[in-house]
Amino acid sequence: PKSICIFARACSHSDPAGVMTELIDFAFEDADDTDSPTSLTNGTTPASAARAGGPPLDEEHPFGAHGILARFGERLPFISAGMQQIHAASGDRDALLRAQSEDPMGRDGYITQVAEHIPFLNYLVQEACRNAGDDQALQRARERDPIGTDGYITKVFEHIPGFSDVVMAWHKHQGDDSAAERARARTLQNLLSKDGTITRLAELMPVSNLFAAAVHEFNGNREEAYRALNLLDAWSKAFHPDSPFARVAELLPGTDVLAFALHVQGGHYAQAMRSLTKTSWVVITADNVRLKVRSGTPASLLCSAVDGDGVAVQPCQLSLLVGMRDVLTNFLIVDKEGQLRVLRAEIDLDRLGQGRKAWEVTKELLESMVNDKLTTQVCNFTDSVPRHVEWLVQAINRRMPRWRAEYPAMQILFPRIPLPSAPERWKNKLQLATPRARIARVQFPAPPQPVQRRQRPFKSLLFVETVSTAGCITAVGGCGLLGAKASAVCCTAGLICGAVELGRAAVQRLASWLDTWNTESWESVTKHPQPRMESEEVNAVAAQRDEPATRPPSQSHGRSIEGDAAMNANCGVVIELAAEDAARLGSLTRDYYLGCVWQQGLRASCFQILEPALRALARTVLDIEDTMVPFVLEVELEPWEIELEGYSFDLQMPSMRFALVVHLDMRRGVPRTKRVFAVLPDELIGNILQSLEAQIPAWDLRELDPRFAGFRQPAHLNLQLDMTWPRPDRFCLKAQQMSVRLELPD
Repeated sequence: PKSICIFARACSHSDPAGVMTELIDFAFEDADDTDSPTSLTNGTTPASAARAGGPPLDEEHPFGAHGILARFGERLPFISAGMQQIHAASGDRDALLRAQSEDPMGRDGYITQVAEHIPFLNYLVQEACRNAGDDQALQRARERDPIGTDGYITKVFEHIPGFSDVVMAWHKHQGDDSAAERARARTLQNLLSKDGTITRLAELMPVSNLFAAAVHEFNGNREEAYRALNLLDAWSKAFHPDSPFARVAELLPGTDVLAFALHVQGGHYAQAMRSLTKTSWVVITADNVRLKVRSGTPASLLCSAVDGDGVAVQPCQLSLLVGMRDVLTNFLIVDKEGQLRVLRAEIDLDRLGQGRKAWEVTKELLESMVNDKLTTQVCNFTDSVPRHVEWLVQAINRRMPRWRAEYPAMQILFPRIPLPSAPERWKNKLQLATPRARIARVQFPAPPQPVQRRQRPFKSLLFVETVSTAGCITAVGGCGLLGAKASAVCCTAGLICGAVELGRAAVQRLASWLDTWNTESWESVTKHPQPRMESEEVNAVAAQRDEPATRPPSQSHGRSIEGDAAMNANCGVVIELAAEDAARLGSLTRDYYLGCVWQQGLRASCFQILEPALRALARTVLDIEDTMVPFVLEVELEPWEIELEGYSFDLQMPSMRFALVVHLDMRRGVPRTKRVFAVLPDELIGNILQSLEAQIPAWDLRELDPRFAGFRQPAHLNLQLDMTWPRPDRFCLKAQQMSVRLELPD
């Protein structure tokens, strides 16, 4: 090793000045530079030059500005000031800056920093920093003041009853409510109040409970007086989370850790946080919490990462941060019944946390719980698909009168309204297809293309016109010229050709209507704005944040898929059924249309008889061999709600408009459903986020779990929601500017 080589050279007394230089350089050398080239003859290394902050060590002139003795003197109190004067007089700026940085009594010197932790000396340091105009060093000295707001001497006096009253009054005089609340726990005012720890202890003891009852009665606290007289009831609750014994344990150093552990294991999270903070409230804030989810299909939704930054707690205490992590870990591992949660198979609870940081363990548990919640919600949504189908049928029935008035063809296709309910087979098939649907955020698919028409050959057109003309001549008076049989044949051929042409014209009109219908429906969803949100909660939140009630898409959600530098207005979420599910649902939809909409009457029977001829006729008019026939249905839903079982609130969903697109394959002569997908514009997703952002602050977080019931007041979470899609099949849900105030029990 290098140190042994230097020691051997020192013992041989060869080049003692060089050996001393090498020893100093070796002491200054960083661990990251151990593999760098090093010379043992002159002692100059990149690490020593960087640490010196200027020219390297001058070995030939130990008394010079960059010599070993000068550098040694720069590290000694008072001598460093003299060295600075010498460097300033000689005009050596590099040596002067180095001496100032090494001065032990300078801005960052070790003597200065030690003095910042000593009472009264800290004030001298503050005054020196103030005179020097160094605001950064002044702020550091204030934060380290031992008798300042957060000083260690101040906190010691906060633990002594009587002195804590004086300290609390001083904090209030300084306008620091957080520090005053911290000192309030051990004040005589709090300990001797009607629900104070000393008062509750006195109520447990015979005779002293009589004095406590008398004091309560004298102060007009009749209920507390009766409580003091009932010793049996008091002792039956003596070991509850809010009992006097628990509060005494929370106030004493050392036993408060035991009380915290018992509260956490008992599921009393509010009391556990009280045992750490000794305050009546806690405010938790976070600048940004990110939830990254892979969204291939509903069945494969997977939270890949949970991350956050800017997490802060008031009052600021390290023990509180550590304790909150323990509370969160307990909440994630143990359910509300006190049983271990069924987490992912790859998480071994017995080896959890071995060799890893605590926050990494907590994040892994959070990811596992989020995945469990996602799976549960997907199952719940799948179970509610039949109910959602009924809502969809009702929404179509509300729009059907307008459609029938605007498009006469709708009166032929849907002769009776309202539409009947979908059959159970159709609902069950859609219920099975929902978890397998593909979810991705992409640019909008191409607008539905007009149905291509075939170009009729000239020979075919000439033949039809000839036969039609012959039929007309025969009908007018050609029986005597051609004979009865020939006239009948010509007349029949003319009628058939006329009927075919009439059918072709009807198909042409139907295709034109379908093109118009698809274009208007598509543009209504992709180009027109979504229905305006008029929720009172949304308007109230928007007014508080000085922003419009309906944000434009660029503010509602993040950037588009990877590769786009800015938000693309022609993007949205596409939910597409699997091909086999689409084909099966198409067949069931046809049966529903014939059996329920047309009710298997005369019209349905005629359609089934004429269906082969109609297909052949359509193939003669439309060029459908290489293209799909699209059908776009505009679905507009009024505001609706999702019932949340076990909570006093429901999830309110805003009004929305989206497109349901069906592609029919006509190449085999029989229309087959090739694709079925729904298109949800980004503005719709933004409205949903905005609606959630308005509702969440009104929810009481205590309802999430009985272990949160100990907080005195409702816990409301304020936040701003945002969503970005780094990839088409992955999204990141962001909660920004989060804050919640927890009122701890007295």
